Amino acid sequence: MRAAISTALRRAGVAPTDVGYVEAHGTGTPVGDPVETRALAGALATDRTPENPLLIGSVKTNIGHLEAGAGVAAAIFPPAPPRAPHPPSSPAGPEDSAR
Repeated sequence: MRAAISTALRRAGVAPTDVGYVEAHGTGTPVGDPVETRALAGALATDRTPENPLLIGSVKTNIGHLEAGAGVAAAIFPPAPPRAPHPPSSPAGPEDSAR
């Protein structure tokens, strides 16, 4: 996953530090979430400053798993605007941020 993210960024000409928010899959499992978070952090959080954190959230924590409707929910759920002081809140608690 880390390699795929790094390759996509390189091909798009986007620096990892230009990505401010990632809408994660958020499996909610003790295996899946740490694997996803480590891959995102490894590809996107290196060389970040406290003023430029990588925010990670998941629409699933707000409205649950919707099977076929999950893509639609992710498209309409408002992500954090670039450099927002706080990401969207979740009833389950604040989103994780990787630095």
